[in-house]
This record gives sequence, structure tokens and C-alpha cells, in this order.
Amino acid sequence: MLFLNSVHASVIVYPLTVITATSESEESKSRISGALVLTLLLSLPLGLVVVGAAVFVGAPELGLMAWLALICWQLQETARRALMARFSCRKALIGDAISYLCQ
Repeated sequence: MLFLNSVHASVIVYPLTVITATSESEESKSRISGALVLTLLLSLPLGLVVVGAAVFVGAPELGLMAWLALICWQLQETARRALMARFSCRKALIGDAISYLCQ
């Protein structure tokens, strides 16, 4: 899952961070929304890899739960990085606190 999250970070999160930091507020809102949609679309093939790995190790019942965890992790990371790029660190801190407490 760490490797798959790195794929997501390099394809979606890093470009979003760079573009959002240098764009206007209205333009960055649409880019953030687009990044969240792309995250959901990318979670389909990445999730299939997670489910396939779970089946391979003999725990298919964990595959869907791991896929859901991956989706939540990637959506939270996308929103967090977008907030950090817009210097909304207090808002990002709230999401981080909720995420770390739930983990």
C-alpha cells in the first residue's frame, strides 16, 4: 500500500501541490476538485492491486477493507496537500488530527 500511495502522490498530489501554490483561489478550487476526482478514478486500478495482493496471501476478506482504507488515505492526503499549498495549515491540522486518532 505504501508503494501504491507513492504512485498516487507522484501522479496527482505533487503536481497539485505545485500548481495550487502558484494559482489564484478560484482556479485552485477547480484543480483541487479535479484532483479529488482523479484520485477516485486512480483508486480503481490501485484497489484492484490491493485486492489481488490480499487474495494472493490468502486473505481475500481483507482486500475490500484495505481498498477502502487506501481510498480514504489518498483522499485525505490530497485534501491535506491542497490545504498546505494554499497556506491553510490550521485546517490541514484538523484533518491530520482526525486521521491520526482514527489510525
